[in-house]
Amino acid sequence: MRFNIFLVVIFQIIFLSACSPLSLVNLTSPSGHYEKNSDVAYGEENRQKLDIYTPKEVSSQQDENKVLVIFFYGGSWDSGSKEKYKFVASRLTQLGYKVVIPDYRIYPEVTYPSFVEDAALAVAWLQNNKKMESIERVYLMGHSAGAQIAGLLASNEEYLKNAGVNSEYISGFIGLAGPYNFLPLRSNKLKIIFPEKIRSSSQPIHYIEGNEVPFLLLHGRNDGIVVPENSISLADKITQKNGDVTLRLYDETGHVKIMKPFIGGQDATTQTLQDIQQFIGPHK
Repeated sequence: MRFNIFLVVIFQIIFLSACSPLSLVNLTSPSGHYEKNSDVAYGEENRQKLDIYTPKEVSSQQDENKVLVIFFYGGSWDSGSKEKYKFVASRLTQLGYKVVIPDYRIYPEVTYPSFVEDAALAVAWLQNNKKMESIERVYLMGHSAGAQIAGLLASNEEYLKNAGVNSEYISGFIGLAGPYNFLPLRSNKLKIIFPEKIRSSSQPIHYIEGNEVPFLLLHGRNDGIVVPENSISLADKITQKNGDVTLRLYDETGHVKIMKPFIGGQDATTQTLQDIQQFIGPHK
């Protein structure tokens, strides 16, 4: 019990302070159950690289190794790196899924929509990679800013289309604490990251037509960084358009704590992971 509390405290300190050593959290995550292929280039730019995690064995869930989860991390569109999120891949590969975590260009190197275009390019590379031919279902997943990026790929078909991705390649979207309807902006830095002339196009909620892939929206009721109304309003819009959406709001959960179930040593049967598994399960 004390060890679990220690892990959560360390996780919160690192995450909220934007310290680089999320590696302390990664140290708690087992690695013997997957194979990792690091720094695979999907483009020509320095940050256009991805890591691939493949489960070594899938015993009771043999079909799940045909599922690919592409996870986009958060970081306010100006920080983050794929190496820091090994703990997410470790947990998901324990569930039997193949996992890819891409890097993407961030501010100040680029502004919107370049990081979304990078994400689409990574998806295109995976679609065209022969080693991924056994994959039958692909899910976009993201936390915070990463959920906004993945949410745009799932809602605005132009990004994946322009990258050459087949419209049927994506099976669903899983968003954790994502900003989908976050205007007007108050932060001066965000006003630079999202240029005024195209700012409205950065909101996933604006593209909902009801024919999107199924959405799973997960959010903590106590999230003071990305307020839960982002997920609630997006779910309402999808429902109004007769689309496929599942909304889960967790009590006593904030922006950081929603990622707690992915930490090594935590209970793998938490509601968050159960919701993810249930969502992926029916859409075969």
